[in-house]
Amino acid sequence: MVMKNVTLMLSYPRCGSSYVKYFLQKCIGTDKVFDSKYSSAKNKKRKVDYNYLNAEIAKGNTIFKEHYSENCWDFDPGSVGLVFMIRNYKECIPRHIGLRAMGKMKVLEHCSKYLANLRFYDSWSGKKCILYYEDIIDNFKSNFDKILKIIDVNDKLYKEVFDKEEYHRKAVLAIYDRICGSQTKGQHKIYHSKKISKESSDLIDSFFKKDKLIKNRYLKRYL
Repeated sequence: MVMKNVTLMLSYPRCGSSYVKYFLQKCIGTDKVFDSKYSSAKNKKRKVDYNYLNAEIAKGNTIFKEHYSENCWDFDPGSVGLVFMIRNYKECIPRHIGLRAMGKMKVLEHCSKYLANLRFYDSWSGKKCILYYEDIIDNFKSNFDKILKIIDVNDKLYKEVFDKEEYHRKAVLAIYDRICGSQTKGQHKIYHSKKISKESSDLIDSFFKKDKLIKNRYLKRYL
């Protein structure tokens, strides 16, 4: 039986989505993963083939992974489950744009992208769950299991994967390191923020403190 899961994974870059995506893919048994399909097409100024993507959605058992909510508005909350990954903004923003690019305009641009993702998740009317990068590091399985509330996994595959959780953990970290170059190796919750200036740190904090709803609902642990 083909499961009808359609999963949208949304996260700002460097928030652990590749790690979670790997385990989810293994647990539902699919090779249908559209990694930044929308954003890559737009970045290359190619027309997105919505008919093709909608046909894949109709078949089910499909994962879409995007980093920016601007590429996600065409997904239907009635038929798609949303998995949202979040990480300390003073960790993922400097890591993604690079310490040399931490000028005021660039920082604020990416703070806005990070915030837009949060607003997208907050407004999503369908099935959804939120996973914090820091919790994933502390206890992966118990936090990954939050996904089970909105997505059906293959019980047999799920057991096989988590019986060999350490093997798969090393495998996905090796893949990510080879492609993207991991600095923390999935070990550290606080790393990149130690390298940014106090001026940049204060600028980022002040940006998010302005939005009391988002701050209190999702970011209290980081402020």
